[in-house]
Amino acid sequence: MHRKNGVRLLLALYLPHVLFIIACIAFFVVFVISMAVVVHLLGISVPFSLGGWSILAGVYFLAGLLFFSYYLCKVIPALFPGDAPRQKRIALLGGLPFMVPAALGLFAWLDMYSLPDECGPLALSFFGTVGFSLASLLYLGLTFYYFRGCSLFSRAA
Repeated sequence: MHRKNGVRLLLALYLPHVLFIIACIAFFVVFVISMAVVVHLLGISVPFSLGGWSILAGVYFLAGLLFFSYYLCKVIPALFPGDAPRQKRIALLGGLPFMVPAALGLFAWLDMYSLPDECGPLALSFFGTVGFSLASLLYLGLTFYYFRGCSLFSRAA
């Protein structure tokens, strides 16, 4: 019975993050395909596509901000109502799904750095590391902000 609750807790804790990462990857694939079609069909120059990439970064930042706020305000307090210290520990553990890909990307980037001819995978692993590191920092920053300022974590009733 205790094991069943542990599995349920892990699913409740990490499934939203994993689904968010999968949704971001799917959005990225759709964005890359649509940018390739627009650039190819309309013959648009590189500065326009750089503007598109900055729009994508802004959309990711806004989506991450909204997701983290929802997760910290709604999901964590629903898991442990009235237990603020446990909510804080669980909220900090919730950032692991973003820290693991950042570490893997960093290791891949360091491994590929020694290969001088491979620029594509090197850039991809570098931007993956930077992206997931920023997501981790955003998550931790919002977590500490909500711990200090917001009354979102329920107090002992």
